[in-house]
This record gives sequence, C-alpha cells and structure tokens, in this order.
Amino acid sequence: MRGDLRETSFDYIVGDEKAVAWSSEPKVMRLLHSLHQRFPNDVEIVKVQDEKDGSEWSVSALVPVSWIKLSPPRKRNMTDEEKQRAAERLKEARAKRARQK
Repeated sequence: MRGDLRETSFDYIVGDEKAVAWSSEPKVMRLLHSLHQRFPNDVEIVKVQDEKDGSEWSVSALVPVSWIKLSPPRKRNMTDEEKQRAAERLKEARAKRARQK
C-alpha cells in the first residue's frame, strides 16, 4: 500500500437518515469540518484520528443520507471568444486575490 494513499467512503443502510462519511483526504476532511460548523444539527463529527493514535489523519462524521449523490461533470462547449473572456476573468480574480494578501 502506498504511503500517500488517501481514501473517502460513505456508508449507509437504505432507510436510515444518517450516513457515515469517513475520509483521510485533507480536502474532504476540511469540508466535513466546515459543514459541521455551518450545519451543526445535520453534521456530527464522530471521530478525528491523528498520527498520535498510530494511524493516519482521518475524520468520521454522520451526515444526512440525502446529501450523498453522484453526478457526472458538466461539459460545456465554449467558443474561443468565451474561453478568452473566462481566462481574463480568472487572471483578474487571481490578481485581486494576490493584492488582498
């Protein structure tokens, strides 16, 4: 097994209202914590493991089953002009963000 392996899983039983969300992916762990802060009545952090436990960092949380969905990525055909305008907006947003730091 690779040392940099990151996993995320969602487990639930049909008919239950809550699912267990478990992740060792930093992006998903941050998302679970953020959702808990925004929706404390809906998202419960059950366990946070860290390297002191002899394991890798991970978070387990209970989330509403209705929040779990699979959706394919949206594909959009853009003209060259639309791509250019989008690139300019992104460049401006990055410059603005850099100025704010």
